[in-house]
Amino acid sequence: MRTVERRFRRYREAAMQGNVGYVAAHGDRLAVELSEDPRTRHLVPTVVLLHGLVLAGEDHFVQAREYLEHGLAMQATLPGNRQAISSDRFELELVRVLLILGDYGKAEHLCRTLEEPRRAADTRLGAIRARAIMAATRGEYETAHQLINAAASLAERIHSRFLATLVDADRAMVLGTQGRIPEAILLAHNCLRLLAQPGAGPYLRWAAGQSAALALTLGRYAAEAGDLPNAERLILVGVGTSERFDRPFLRAHADLAISTMWWAQGRYHQAGELARSARHAFTQLGATPSTALATLHEGRVAWAQGLVAAARPVLRSAHAALVQLG
Repeated sequence: MRTVERRFRRYREAAMQGNVGYVAAHGDRLAVELSEDPRTRHLVPTVVLLHGLVLAGEDHFVQAREYLEHGLAMQATLPGNRQAISSDRFELELVRVLLILGDYGKAEHLCRTLEEPRRAADTRLGAIRARAIMAATRGEYETAHQLINAAASLAERIHSRFLATLVDADRAMVLGTQGRIPEAILLAHNCLRLLAQPGAGPYLRWAAGQSAALALTLGRYAAEAGDLPNAERLILVGVGTSERFDRPFLRAHADLAISTMWWAQGRYHQAGELARSARHAFTQLGATPSTALATLHEGRVAWAQGLVAAARPVLRSAHAALVQLG
């Protein structure tokens, strides 16, 4: 085996383990070396895609999008028998990144491609789940529930308890978005227990991240609805789970959730400081939808303090951003 191929194998193992330091140090140079030999040129898209996957896992969303889109474009030029890795996982990760960045149009288009019958069942399921969350975000709740039902049916056919749990978590999120807080919390209870399993592997870390996001989001919805006991409980769960990771996106969501709870408790000064912190973090990450939500909350806090003149431009900015997102 040639030296460059051995290095490719080491790189692939490091990337699958989430070793961002190794990937950042070797990825670009390895891709160049592989491209110089016709016998290894077909491995270049895999190197680029794995680099994008690791960047996304570290919350470098803008860079991750560039690598994933570039890698998928290169992969599409290869015959199927020359592709060293399936594109499906990376396309689903690109959908997640696009949703975080707020490019809903491209995410929707990619989801419909991933739902084609030729795709693997778990790939189709991931795409349907993403479309359900997009529909709920737009206020299209009937469509969202129809998609969730389709996803649940597919998860049942796959016989995957874990995927079925993820679909239930999505349904809880949709119910929370609708303002049906008690139903959402009841459904989320088992999801949180199953997803937030402690562990060091990438799979368990990812599942725990899903659990933290669900708890923090529902906790924020509960606080907005005035259900402070459930808000405190859910946010405590979400913060506890998110603290197991050093991820700025989850930390910012934890700050936004805590700020929302403090706003509901009338602790406006503390809520305002944390809202600004969350908005700044989301802005740095390029997370446009989350930035808009944090900006909206920041304006709401200022309004509650009686700072109407200061609140108005902030609220107008948030409204404009949300309208632009669609």
